[in-house]
Amino acid sequence: CKIAIQSPQIGGFRSAGYNFLCQSNNFLLQIAAFSGAKSALRALAQSMAREFSPQGIHVSHVVIDGAIDTEWIEKMFPQRYATKAHDGILNPDDIAEVYWQIHRQPRSAWTHEMDLRPWVEEF
Repeated sequence: CKIAIQSPQIGGFRSAGYNFLCQSNNFLLQIAAFSGAKSALRALAQSMAREFSPQGIHVSHVVIDGAIDTEWIEKMFPQRYATKAHDGILNPDDIAEVYWQIHRQPRSAWTHEMDLRPWVEEF
């Protein structure tokens, strides 16, 4: 993110994103330190948006709440991975598409924060 902000002219990129990765919102309730750190990350993204938006740099905060379709998830969480057939885990290509959509948003309708989760994930 720092590189994108320091050199926004390179390749015309003018966006910066932060990820908020967790297993579930229930996990956050159990780990207060993790929750506090992620709240600080959200606040940092908000501060960066206020500072860099006037320069035409789109800062967004993306919450990824769910398992992502990876080999590690398949090995370590086979029951969770079995939900893949029912869109129960996040597809990396779909995540990338959302990031691309955020990057391509018109300035009149910028998204600051977005939550990504499989439709089966509880809030």
